[in-house]
Amino acid sequence: MITIGQVVPRSEAGNALSEIARPESGYQAAFAEVTYSHDKVPFYLSTTMRVLKAKDTEKVGGGE
Repeated sequence: MITIGQVVPRSEAGNALSEIARPESGYQAAFAEVTYSHDKVPFYLSTTMRVLKAKDTEKVGGGE
């Protein structure tokens, strides 16, 4: 599991990839954030939050 603040190293091509396993039970949420610097000013980009549920978790509400 990737934890808050963990840096994912980039490949030689400049790409970064992380995989998150489905939890054994319950749910797990994740998102990614990158920080760029332009003229010493930080610029942040983030993905949307993704929630993964365990395969044995019952459907609740209008989700998948």
